[in-house]
This record gives sequence, structure tokens and C-alpha cells, in this order.
Amino acid sequence: MQKAAKIIYESIMILLVMLTIITIWTGDTYNSAISWIVWAVFFADFTIRFIISDSKWDFIKQNPFLLIAI
Repeated sequence: MQKAAKIIYESIMILLVMLTIITIWTGDTYNSAISWIVWAVFFADFTIRFIISDSKWDFIKQNPFLLIAI
């Protein structure tokens, strides 16, 4: 069950990235709002996972793309 939840969670994160990429080239006013919301979700994800990790440095080394996304 925990593995399925992780797959669903990671899929949602990928969809958020795709949504941000799609809105980059549009001139809509929603672009800025969507980008900020997705950035906030990635920041919260990184912060929570960083705080609960046992080894902070190992977490950063294993997840460099989370740091880059922020």
C-alpha cells in the first residue's frame, strides 16, 4: 500500500512539472499563479522530506533534482 501511495504521489509531482512546462509558453495571466503554486508544492515537499530524513546530506545527495526544482 505504501508503494502504491508513493507511485501516486510521484505521478502527481510529475504532472505538476508538466503543467508548469505547458504554461511557460502561454501568455495567460494564469502562468504566474500556476508557477508559484507548483513552486510552493515543491518547496513544501523538499522541506518536509528534508526535515524527516535521518541524514540530511545523504538526502540532498540522493535527491539533487528536488533541490534544482526549488
